[in-house]
Amino acid sequence: MELGLDQNIPVLSANRAPFDDTMCDLVIEFHPEVVSFHFGLPEEKLVLRVRDTGAKVVSSATSVDEARWLEDRGCDAIIAQGYEAGGHRGIFLTQDVSTQAGTMALVPQVVDAVKVPVIAAGGYRRRAWHFGGFCSWSGGGADRNGLLAVPGGQDQSGISGGAEKCHGQSDHAH
Repeated sequence: MELGLDQNIPVLSANRAPFDDTMCDLVIEFHPEVVSFHFGLPEEKLVLRVRDTGAKVVSSATSVDEARWLEDRGCDAIIAQGYEAGGHRGIFLTQDVSTQAGTMALVPQVVDAVKVPVIAAGGYRRRAWHFGGFCSWSGGGADRNGLLAVPGGQDQSGISGGAEKCHGQSDHAH
């Protein structure tokens, strides 16, 4: 024992617990407006209980197949999570990471594949990506797509703002 610490005591660590009846009871008790899932969705009866609270259901997709799977099961929005999100990505239909696309490639593919809103996650770290990506997608041919400007947001270079300048700019016809 060094410094009063026993090195043989097991260290508790955080584990990803499944969304079960107990967790669903908490959603019912606190009735949040949005409940997000990662690594797919829980069993259908739990998703229905969440919906009965009036909450919107959101989940992450790391591929077009996952996005379609989520939409088919009633997700209100899809988080398109590119491979830049790192080792904690919500991949769930396959474990083959070689099939995973980066955010700049994945988001427009998911937008074209589903009818629900798409939220980009992973890889937006440089100002040029904000303008190149979001300005291209902001029209998208449907009113469901757009840019959410975050006041005071900064990229890696420390440059703030700018994203809001994309509103209304698009190469796509409405």
